[in-house]
Order: sequence, then structure tokens, then C-alpha cells
Amino acid sequence: EGLTGNVDVFDFGEAPGLGIIKAKEEGEVLMTMPAALQLSVEQPRSCPVEAAAAEGPVALDCQIERAVCQAVASGAAKRLTGLVAILIMERRRGQVDGLEHTAASAVLRVLPDVTSKEEVGLFAIPADEFRVLSVGTSMESWQEKAINQTNEAYAFAEATLAPMLGST
Repeated sequence: EGLTGNVDVFDFGEAPGLGIIKAKEEGEVLMTMPAALQLSVEQPRSCPVEAAAAEGPVALDCQIERAVCQAVASGAAKRLTGLVAILIMERRRGQVDGLEHTAASAVLRVLPDVTSKEEVGLFAIPADEFRVLSVGTSMESWQEKAINQTNEAYAFAEATLAPMLGST
């Protein structure tokens, strides 16, 4: 079962995205997602219940999700940092031994390729242009915060995931 609710996929020019197809009241649910597509830092979803008590080898995705959930629960990582780490793991499915494709990784394959970030940066608008266009808007401080959060998530992923996945 796919997404349900009052949303649809729209082409926003540079990439597809979800948009609301009818007006909603404040606090109203916009959409629901099947459990297979949800990313969580509260509970490792790749670990079967019986794996918690089992002895022996643990699947790689379960090891990663446990490490992320523990880091978030202990305060060593922020929730957003943990979600980015799990997103990295999901994007590596099928490329790393022990990480098989899932419903979530299939959905992630439709996201834009991230290789251009090497040339233009993750937040593609040039800094000088952004400083001029964002003055006096609610977006004025988002870029610096986003870059800081991204750097924090990258450092966490390098320290936590790279030993298990290879280069992040």
C-alpha cells in the first residue's frame, strides 16, 4: 500500500515533490505512510523481535539502526542526525554486502542524484546571491543552520557508519 491522504506528486522544476491537493485545517493529518517506508530513530525497524534476544551474528542494517537509535537515545546525536544516518544506509542498500533493497530504498532511488553536490554544494544557491535575496525573509538564517546540521550529520555518519559501510 502506498501513501494515502490529500497529497499528490508534483514536478517543481528541479525535482519532484509532494503537494497538498486540497486545503487542510491546522493540526489535520496530511498523509500517512506505510510502516515499510518510515525511517525511525526510536526503534530499529530492520531488527526482528527475536534478534534482540538471539546470540550470534546480527544483520548489518540491524547493527546500524541499533547504533543510531542508541546514539539518539543517549543524546550523543540529534534526531535529525540519526535520520540522516539511516537515510545514508538506505541509499547504500544494494551497493554494500549485507544491505539488501527494501521498499524504502526503492522509493529513495527516485530522489535526485547527489553527485552534483561536489560541484555546487548541497545547498546550490550561491552564497552571495542568497545573502541578497534572503534579507528580511524567514529564510535568512536557514542556510547556515542547514549547513551546520549537515556537517554534524556527516561527522556522525563518518564516525558511526563508515566502519560498517565504507566511505559515506
